Amino acid sequence: MLRSITPHILIVGGDPSNGQASGVPVVADRVAGAGALGGLYTALVEAPTEALDDLEVRHLEPDEVAPFNRDGRLLLNVNTPEDYQRVLTLG
Repeated sequence: MLRSITPHILIVGGDPSNGQASGVPVVADRVAGAGALGGLYTALVEAPTEALDDLEVRHLEPDEVAPFNRDGRLLLNVNTPEDYQRVLTLG
């Protein structure tokens, strides 16, 4: 599903050897124990693209996001096999 949105997929916070079978890079958190923010930091540092110098950020209201989130999966956090199964049942 993600490959239809972006060619760059990265799994943060796992054992790097686990991604070899799927072809998806897996990297350990650069800041251990920092939770979601540490994972986000790692993902931004490890990303193969350069987006940050030209990055424009603006606050989006829920009604602005709604057209892109019809199935409720846009911003779900998937950290466990149970989270993944929950995502599958939404679609």
